[in-house]
Amino acid sequence: MNFNSLSFAERLLIGKVRHNQCVVHVAKGMHKMIANAVTFEHPMQKIYTVLPPPIEEMDEVLAFIFTGPCQPTEDDFHKTPLLVRRNKVAKALEWLKFNHRDYADLEISYKNLESYPEDSPPVVIIIDILPQTRFQKQPVSMTWSLNMALKKACVLSQYIHSQVKNMTLPVQKH
Repeated sequence: MNFNSLSFAERLLIGKVRHNQCVVHVAKGMHKMIANAVTFEHPMQKIYTVLPPPIEEMDEVLAFIFTGPCQPTEDDFHKTPLLVRRNKVAKALEWLKFNHRDYADLEISYKNLESYPEDSPPVVIIIDILPQTRFQKQPVSMTWSLNMALKKACVLSQYIHSQVKNMTLPVQKH
């Protein structure tokens, strides 16, 4: 099995342990796209026994911010490493289950896998349409765009930390 052929999102789906959060920011100018990724530690590690996880859980570990002068097209999405090819994920999980001892007890959820779209990223997409002036070829400098991605990543991190703080865990008495 060639794991190098898996996209970033596909690799997230086959990982048994979640310990990072990632914000991917894609800025589209007139003729090119530039992407930045910011990864930071997740407040609590999570270990999965069923993979891929439900699609709703992907919003907890991955955020996708798209900035540009217009809405992203299907072609724009195909240029990002965030698409999920279900057959590749299924083959990778099946290979891991039969060839890797840490995955021997894994349950592969084909139902969860079918819920992932193949033509757009599997997370909520934050779209920030930026106005252009006639003197400006790029909508906004990449420094500004990266700063916005970092600010949004911090807001996402603070939200997740607040949710973890408010959780109550059951106490087991022995």
